[in-house]
Amino acid sequence: MKLSSIASVTLLATSITLVGCGGSETATTMPAQKLPMKSSTVTPYGALTLQGDNALGTRLRNGVFLAHTTPLNAVYTAQTSETADSNFSKTITQEAGVDESDRFHFNGQQLFLTINNQFNYTSDNNEQGDVLRILQRQTDNSLQKLSDTTLVIGDEKQHINGMYVSGNRVSLLSSDAQHSWPIAYDLFYPLEQQFSISIYDAQNLTLPSLKQQYTVDGHVLSSRQIDNKLYVISSFSPSINHVVDADVLNQENEVVFEALRKAPLSDFLPHVTDIAGNKTSLVSSNSCYIPAQFDENSGHHGLVLMTVIDTEKPAAIKSQCVNAQAQGIYVSKDAVYLYGEQYQESITDLQSVIYKFAISDEGLNYRAYATLDGNFGFRNSQFRFNESGNYLTTVSTTYDENYAPTHQLSVFKDQGDDVLTAVGHLPNQAHPAPIGKPNEDIYAVRYFNNKAYIVTFERTDPLYVIDLSNKEEPTLEGALEIPGYSAYLHPVNQELLLGVGQHILVQDDDSDLPVIDEGAQVSLFDVGEPQSPVQLSNHIYKDSFTPVEFDHHALSYLQLSANSHRIALPTEQWVASISTDTTSQLTSTLQLLEINGEGSSAILESVGKIEFKKDINSSYFSSIDTRSILTAQGVYYIHGNDVLYRDWQEGSDTIGPF
Repeated sequence: MKLSSIASVTLLATSITLVGCGGSETATTMPAQKLPMKSSTVTPYGALTLQGDNALGTRLRNGVFLAHTTPLNAVYTAQTSETADSNFSKTITQEAGVDESDRFHFNGQQLFLTINNQFNYTSDNNEQGDVLRILQRQTDNSLQKLSDTTLVIGDEKQHINGMYVSGNRVSLLSSDAQHSWPIAYDLFYPLEQQFSISIYDAQNLTLPSLKQQYTVDGHVLSSRQIDNKLYVISSFSPSINHVVDADVLNQENEVVFEALRKAPLSDFLPHVTDIAGNKTSLVSSNSCYIPAQFDENSGHHGLVLMTVIDTEKPAAIKSQCVNAQAQGIYVSKDAVYLYGEQYQESITDLQSVIYKFAISDEGLNYRAYATLDGNFGFRNSQFRFNESGNYLTTVSTTYDENYAPTHQLSVFKDQGDDVLTAVGHLPNQAHPAPIGKPNEDIYAVRYFNNKAYIVTFERTDPLYVIDLSNKEEPTLEGALEIPGYSAYLHPVNQELLLGVGQHILVQDDDSDLPVIDEGAQVSLFDVGEPQSPVQLSNHIYKDSFTPVEFDHHALSYLQLSANSHRIALPTEQWVASISTDTTSQLTSTLQLLEINGEGSSAILESVGKIEFKKDINSSYFSSIDTRSILTAQGVYYIHGNDVLYRDWQEGSDTIGPF
């Protein structure tokens, strides 16, 4: 991405991140007696603290008032490996043991699948909510439907946003199908944002039973599951329309603000309703963290909620909140990290903050924070983070006045106090070589085997290998420059790395000709000698793109042996249509590949494809949530609400759809 485009994107951060808008952050225990004002300077981020109701109330009331009275100058939206066993592939995750929500779960025998009826424009199913479907694998690898469970809450049909399966428990995250908009949309067209968590017991596969259901004020940012603990990170911004009467809103600002000051604090906090209809506050005011220092004449009305549910004992729900900006979430097995950018008047003064919450049997406990210059980019930013023991490694980017980026790897150490201490950087005085050439943005980061692998791109794709064996003295070991870029990196083993992105035809630096996209590209790298990484082979799918670039769940990977690996990924292409009703046609293809051999002798080979073709006016057809499951025998291709099966051997016929 060129930084000229980042300029238009970055301006958004001052008004809304993923958690709402407000003024600057600075301690007070008394409500402000004068009208809040949007500050021209921003107090730097700092530690979080639990303070009394007055401090939280001041920030929330001031923030709601400023959101009501301050015009928006700009708005900013930020983008918000598990090794498979020997029998079938699983959803790819960033961290082993930390499950990520997806639209399917396969245990070798049963396929749990969410059916997205809101996209079936030509189907009567559009009149009902999304469906949890359970299918049984047969001896011939066909699938037999065992049950369909429609998700409806009250009289509202639901759109399923994600699913977790652990043992017999199935957890669904959903929102009103008519109002499942991102929070940025809600800012311009205010809606009453709510989401739901539904937990089923699927011991009886033909009739799953609902054990608990929560409807929560706000919007889901992200979620994870570790063992039987479900972690849901959400945002909530109180609307002034629900706090102050409409006739008051038409009066002078002093009257509006006085009404806000008199409203109870509970009106500014989110609520949760359980399966029995009991409505309570999702979080108490004394369990909401705010910056230790903040400006009493400004405020912030966005809340980040961290909710924990034991899916085996779902009657209890625990939540904490943070009254500060956060744009992303990284989760390890031991901690939840919130990170966010604080916009200043100049792009050169960007700062970001990281908040660490330790995971314990009791829930989440605030641990420490760190600040640093710059931000974490706009592509799969969670992959810029990695926790190893007490160390947290990140990759951040700062910008000069011309929006040219400079990238830095930073290592922080949790030393037991409330600050994550910076203990290592790259570049540094001993190793001054930059990460990336001038104007190159970061497209992918991946950590494994005590290494960080970073892809930067403007016209060519440098792959950098950084040694992290000594966390406090990181070093740049090697680099490889090839055409195109990788937007996602997948570790195959200690010697092999898979890259998925785009192939680009590179023009001479002095040429006036444009850079030309060739199509989706899958590359196999040998990183066994980190000083000299090598591209062993690649496959290019001309005039196509793959959703793997922005959703790693679209990739499937299965290791059969030390020298045999299988890969599947969707590609999408517009082609001329033979239909008289449309002018174009969408071809969605599941590409099948193998990695055969070890180390420098490994080779990436195509073994065919499975293809869908439908007119663009047909029912739901996008590849956005295409998935696949690899088995020792073949592959299941989930496209839209259809499932096809094909044996692995090239030329095999498909069966289905199921």
